[in-house]
Amino acid sequence: MNFVGNIGYVAVAIFGGYLAIRGEITVGNIQSFIQYNKQFTRTN
Repeated sequence: MNFVGNIGYVAVAIFGGYLAIRGEITVGNIQSFIQYNKQFTRTN
């Protein structure tokens, strides 16, 4: 599951960076998506 979570993290970072460069979203939006992704990949 950690591998899947890391893939999601990388996808959000790359695609979010692309959209931020184009000015379509902010860095804060990217951070929100990353935190949302962490909620589902956290292991206890």
